[in-house]
Amino acid sequence: MDKLGIETEQLFLDADALIRQYVDSQTEHELSLSQEITGLNAVFERVRQKAISVDPTLEKAILAEGTKQVKVLEQLETRLLRAEKQKHDTAIGQIRHLKEKLFPGNGLQERHDNFISLYQKYGDGLFETLKTHLHPLEEGMLVLIDN
Repeated sequence: MDKLGIETEQLFLDADALIRQYVDSQTEHELSLSQEITGLNAVFERVRQKAISVDPTLEKAILAEGTKQVKVLEQLETRLLRAEKQKHDTAIGQIRHLKEKLFPGNGLQERHDNFISLYQKYGDGLFETLKTHLHPLEEGMLVLIDN
């Protein structure tokens, strides 16, 4: 986690969202085309307004063409992200491994691992730590970090 710069809260994100955040934070380039898509929508809206004043039957054709062009930009954005992900392939593999280790089978680690291995390592101090930090009536998750 330290090597990848991942915070504890980020671990609760979906693996793909966590990878996207990591890639966005590591890239030197702008991967989002949202400004371009907004600009394209504005252009097609102006064309639609002009077309309506000339021939209202053209409106649907212009809306359809605008939707197609937005999809093209979204596909290009996906390709940009995919190319950037390839540059960070090792780190992405480490993120996936970390997520699988901490959330086996996309579930909670506490449902998969047995406490015996922790008890062997920490002895009775494990129970004291759990009693100190666990508050069963409070909502939320508790993360205990093993150093």
